[in-house]
Amino acid sequence: MNRREFIATLGALTFTAKCQHLFASNWKPNIGLQLFTVRDQLKSDKTGLLQTIAEIGYSTLQSSSVDEAVDLHDMANHVGLTFTSSHTDPATIFDPKGNLLKSYHEPFSKLDRLGIKQVVFSSPFTYFDAPKDESAAIERADFYKRLAQSINQIHTNKDIGDIEILFHPHSVDFGKLLLTTPFQLLTDNTEPTSLGFEVDTFWTSMAGVDPANLIKALGTRCRSLHLSDRRPNFKNSYNSLTTFMAKPNPAAPLGRGILDFDSICNEIRAIQCDHLYIEQAWIGDSYKETLENSIQLLTNHFS
Repeated sequence: MNRREFIATLGALTFTAKCQHLFASNWKPNIGLQLFTVRDQLKSDKTGLLQTIAEIGYSTLQSSSVDEAVDLHDMANHVGLTFTSSHTDPATIFDPKGNLLKSYHEPFSKLDRLGIKQVVFSSPFTYFDAPKDESAAIERADFYKRLAQSINQIHTNKDIGDIEILFHPHSVDFGKLLLTTPFQLLTDNTEPTSLGFEVDTFWTSMAGVDPANLIKALGTRCRSLHLSDRRPNFKNSYNSLTTFMAKPNPAAPLGRGILDFDSICNEIRAIQCDHLYIEQAWIGDSYKETLENSIQLLTNHFS
């Protein structure tokens, strides 16, 4: 390469870098709501609640189940809300040993017809607390190994269209499982094209893991986030079910706890993760105020 070619190449790289910086500075995520947050309110007035969510400023929704997405899809569209993601019980895709069900494609087909392109699952409810003994730990480790194989098989089969599969870890998934963790087993034994992750800031923190560091480590494999805060003076715990049921509960509305959302949002911006969902396990009667404060905090961070 001669001097003239070098200068031309350098100029092109500089221009590209400036364009990338401009693109990054203009990037903004979709701020949505995980409907588990308002599960009690949904029982009394679905249409009115969805209208309120839209009026507060939310644009996207994540359902707690496939059936919920099917039930509310048209109502949500009518008020200007879009379902972009759905959680599903792992039992709709995998058997108790982690193998694929013959009917595994059914939840994907239902969501694909609605235009929903992300399906998220968590560990089975029976695995939400740490294993009681070594025998239970061995059985559980085998489950996650088979689960990873099944996830890769779905990708190989190529029969779910362009829907992404994400795993939502809770604190238990970062707890020791023999010489590893459930999270590590899934991360190490699946391809990035087969499995992405939905980082939950509250549950990550409850495991003693810094959410910002986890987002950074996953990079573009972090394709969605649940955003919730954590109250002070609660100890870390790998027992997710016990934590969820605890009263008083350690979960807090966004900005009302101890998590460093400046660092978290900086890492979200760095990887340009498009899908953010407010989730509050126990929102109470003041749900409207909490939803307003949460979206305002995030809007300020990404303005």
